Amino acid sequence: MLEFGPTSVCTTKPAALTNATQFRIALPADAEALAGLHTLSWQRNYRGILPDTVLDGALYDEHLAVWRKRLSSSTPERQFFLLAVQEDAVVGFVSVLLDLDPEWGARLENLHVHPRNQGRGLGRELLQRARAWVAGAAPGQPLHLWVLAANAPALAFYDRLGGRAVQNNLWELPSGHKVSEIRYQWPTRAAGTGG
Repeated sequence: MLEFGPTSVCTTKPAALTNATQFRIALPADAEALAGLHTLSWQRNYRGILPDTVLDGALYDEHLAVWRKRLSSSTPERQFFLLAVQEDAVVGFVSVLLDLDPEWGARLENLHVHPRNQGRGLGRELLQRARAWVAGAAPGQPLHLWVLAANAPALAFYDRLGGRAVQNNLWELPSGHKVSEIRYQWPTRAAGTGG
């Protein structure tokens, strides 16, 4: 099991989504915490879907490089990185990039919740906040994401939250492995609405 620094992923007893859960925009200093939870989530949810060589290799370092780059971007108004924090530990996060795939609208690039905090409404809350941000930052744009086709729990989650499967694709990893993925999309949403 991976271990990270004191401001990193949750190491405390999980708590339900309560007033103790705080939401804040990620800062450059959060790169290690994001990379840690991102890596933990991949290792737990993609085991048996992605090769072990990918999951057990330099994944944390790759994620850390991505988060350092994203969090130091010169266009912060075009991206949204929201953390869910409990007792100073990052227990979930969502990221949205407006310009990654404009034909399909804003792209939800990441939605990860610490395994001990899943099933408590945190993923739903993060997705709702992401949709609300898109409605304000890019009115009229839908939201979409790619999800691995073999990730049945994620597919069920997105189905429950009103996403529609709209496209299939074959994702080729840098290692050369190919994995089926499905694009989910949510329609446009008016700013300030809860739907």
